[in-house]
Amino acid sequence: MNLTGLLFLSLMVPPCGPQAERGVTGYVISQQEKTLSIQAESQAGRSVKVMDITLDAAEAPGGAAVWNDRLVITLPKSAALLICSLREKKLLSLQSLPDFPSPRGAAYDPQGRLWILSANSLAEIQFTPDGHFNPIHHRGDFSDPRHLLILPSGQFYIAENGPAPAVKILDSKLNLLETIPLQQPAKGLRTNPTGALEAMFEKVPPLALKRPAPAPTKTAAPTGG
Repeated sequence: MNLTGLLFLSLMVPPCGPQAERGVTGYVISQQEKTLSIQAESQAGRSVKVMDITLDAAEAPGGAAVWNDRLVITLPKSAALLICSLREKKLLSLQSLPDFPSPRGAAYDPQGRLWILSANSLAEIQFTPDGHFNPIHHRGDFSDPRHLLILPSGQFYIAENGPAPAVKILDSKLNLLETIPLQQPAKGLRTNPTGALEAMFEKVPPLALKRPAPAPTKTAAPTGG
């Protein structure tokens, strides 16, 4: 399951990908001044420190995503991505995103492709061997999108915090399936321990989000005898 976590003092990111660390339920990214600390949470409730990242200036992450051992953290103020190796326990690179102001929510889809929310857009980011990046797929008609969750089915859940807060649900081809109005801006999206999808808020209980009905299966037309 791919999702962005609830961001108050920390960000919770679940592992995903065929080579993800087994026994880890999620990675907690917490901030203290210029330092981001990453800890692995186990199914037994144990917390193990993985690494620290020292930033040039104090900055809260906007979102994060994990695929196999690769951790990506968005930095909205710097318009950049931190790319880390969880197995090697080190920062691999800081990738500037000059065409993606204020990158926020991040998630990997079931094929291991990285998606980023930025400004009013959702875009798939593909890195080239020389370290540059290309936006492969793009949709730019959102109102202050903040949080991103991608289901194993490929559906996108995007929390908009604009004048009319809502969660928008897209199919794997970025077609809008449904809009769920919210009473206030969401602070995160998550899958709870029972598997239900929820929008999180600052001072009110989470709101359960229904999954859209699957598209009808096309049946072959009968052939004449």
